[in-house]
Amino acid sequence: MGHAHSPHAYVSSSWYDHENVPTWNYIAVHVYGKIRIIEGDILKTRLGKLVDKYEAKMENPVSVDRMSEEFVESEIRGIVGFEIVITEIQAAMKLSQNRDDKNYKRIIKNLEKQGDVGSLKIAEKMKRFL
Repeated sequence: MGHAHSPHAYVSSSWYDHENVPTWNYIAVHVYGKIRIIEGDILKTRLGKLVDKYEAKMENPVSVDRMSEEFVESEIRGIVGFEIVITEIQAAMKLSQNRDDKNYKRIIKNLEKQGDVGSLKIAEKMKRFL
């Protein structure tokens, strides 16, 4: 199973115009599948393509192909390459969808006041559903 950290934020019940309990807003995606380890020349080739892709816009791009063989072999020992054949994807999004328009907007405003990355990202996602 693969798991990536998605935006999440605490929602205080003090932000509502009525009595309620605090909660958590989040977006989560879980990917399930069969993992295959990639090693040797295949790993080196894929790493080279990955580096080339992200270095393309750099002022002085580096390339795995221009690195010494000894250096690449030394560094590649610290990398575990893998690919996943996905068999299932589960996604969940809890963004206060059950709140009326007034409270929904209050939650967005208060998340923005919090100012942390998670709160700002959740507020941004919630705005898309207004």
